[in-house]
Amino acid sequence: MGARDHSKNRASSRKPMSGFVGILLAITCFAMFSCEEEPVIVESVTVSLPSALVVGNTLDLGASVTATISVEPPGAANKTATLASSNPAVVSVSETSSGWALTAEGAGQATITVTANDGGGASSSITVTVVVPPIALTVAAGTYVYNGAAQTPSVTVRIGNETLTENTDYTLAFSDNVNAGTATVTATGAGKYAGGSGTATFTIARFPISVTADDAEKHFWASDPTLTYTTDPALFGDDVLTGMLTRTGSNAIGTYDILQGNLAQAGNYQITDFTKGEFEIYYFRGEGTRDAPYEIDVLQQLAGLAQFVNAGNTAFNNKNYILTADIDLNFAPYNSGTGWTPIGLGSNPFRGAFDGNFRKVTGLFINNGSLTSAGLFGFINGGAVRNLGVEGSSISGGGYVGGLVGALQNNGLIYNCYTSIDVNGRLDGSYFYIGGVVGYVFADCLVSNCYSTGNVSGRGNVGGVVGAASTRCTVSRCYSIGIISGYSLVAGVNSTVGTGGTVEYCAALNPSIVRISGISGDFGRVTSSPVGTVGYTLTNNVAWDGMVLPPNNSRPAADITATAAKLLFSYEALGWRFGFNNDNPWKMGVGEYELPVFYWQTEAPAAMPEHLK
Repeated sequence: MGARDHSKNRASSRKPMSGFVGILLAITCFAMFSCEEEPVIVESVTVSLPSALVVGNTLDLGASVTATISVEPPGAANKTATLASSNPAVVSVSETSSGWALTAEGAGQATITVTANDGGGASSSITVTVVVPPIALTVAAGTYVYNGAAQTPSVTVRIGNETLTENTDYTLAFSDNVNAGTATVTATGAGKYAGGSGTATFTIARFPISVTADDAEKHFWASDPTLTYTTDPALFGDDVLTGMLTRTGSNAIGTYDILQGNLAQAGNYQITDFTKGEFEIYYFRGEGTRDAPYEIDVLQQLAGLAQFVNAGNTAFNNKNYILTADIDLNFAPYNSGTGWTPIGLGSNPFRGAFDGNFRKVTGLFINNGSLTSAGLFGFINGGAVRNLGVEGSSISGGGYVGGLVGALQNNGLIYNCYTSIDVNGRLDGSYFYIGGVVGYVFADCLVSNCYSTGNVSGRGNVGGVVGAASTRCTVSRCYSIGIISGYSLVAGVNSTVGTGGTVEYCAALNPSIVRISGISGDFGRVTSSPVGTVGYTLTNNVAWDGMVLPPNNSRPAADITATAAKLLFSYEALGWRFGFNNDNPWKMGVGEYELPVFYWQTEAPAAMPEHLK
């Protein structure tokens, strides 16, 4: 028997069971779905800010809004979600009864992430920017006027209704706040307000002033000075106004108005009133009288005096003058060519009085061989010069040449004066009378308390102090120390003495008296006039005992040694007056110069001569 096939029987036997199970399963499944349905999961969730309040997800600092959360699908079983901020210091989130609130805490950006709470993992995010709203500035009310300094008025700073605190919430900076005009103040947020700013402006008014033109003056030969002014109140610091004052008139003598011209307000000032000044042009200050002499303080005035006198101007040739400052002539055109033009001519002499006022004229230079009456003064008739020093390089003239005065006549006076300059006359023709101080003295004149340190040379009548003194003239208490040279009539103090003349109390301290050529015997130590001749007087004069003279020309005088020449009592014995005033004008030495000088001299007039050291 073959094996039995039971498969069919098994199959046939399972069919009824299979149907039952299927039905059972179907019933079970139906029962399950009809009793507990599967929950709907959130597929997407978003967060947004209310468009009515927020533009572009940007919040003003301090603002708080409620976020809108949207989920998909609408039938999701759990529609709740949670918000989180990536930077709570910028945007903080908090759940409230009304929803999720976003609060702008500080300037910057924060990412706000929303996550569905159903566990399905749905989430999304937005970027929220927080900005500081405009900062409002209010400058304290008031009038701000230029004062030369930075102006920093009180400023109130607000954001909305909130008043901020300086240096905590903001810092202030001012610009353009010194000069008149519009100034700006800027507030820059700090702390949580960093990034915010605001500005305000205020006006600085011009400072009101009145201007008064200062009175001004000048002498006729000068350029106009810079016109100045005074303001009331004074300008601040180093401020000046722009432009300049002007004046009316020409360069004629007179008084003119000083006007505002183009003097302007320079931006910071407002000229509310202007008062004009006076501008005076004059020749000389003073009145030309003995009590109020004309004042000379600059070279141009001294040269102007020469012009007036030489033109015969009687308004100036017989007046009183006083030197109020040392004057240097070493300027063009007086230091080249023919040099200085002397004050006074033979035809138009100086007839006034000139007080040097213990000052000096330096830089004197004359080079004019055809000039007669050459010196600082050319010709003086009845006039006087006193208390003056003259220094320079050289004077070269024709005849009547002196370091101070070329010719002096008719009661003329030279008193308390010195010269330190070489004096030369022409050696040809009839050119005579050359002196260290005065070339020629005639008719009742006096030369007293004078000395000369320069060399003197000429054709004839050559003297260390005076070339020649004629007709009742006196040379007293004078000395010279230079080399004196000529053809004839040459001496250390005064060459010839005229009728009624006197040479007294003088010292010839010259190293030598030189004959240029020829065989003339008219040479002397103090004077070339013979001692004992009737008609003139030689009294109490001395001469250096080492003086060299041409042969056979002694012209006796008492000797004085080099040592004695430096001693005060030697001159007191001659009647010289030592002291500190014009009546006692002498003192012994200044610096290395050990010979007598005037009490008012503070500098040596020359180097100490070698032969007297």
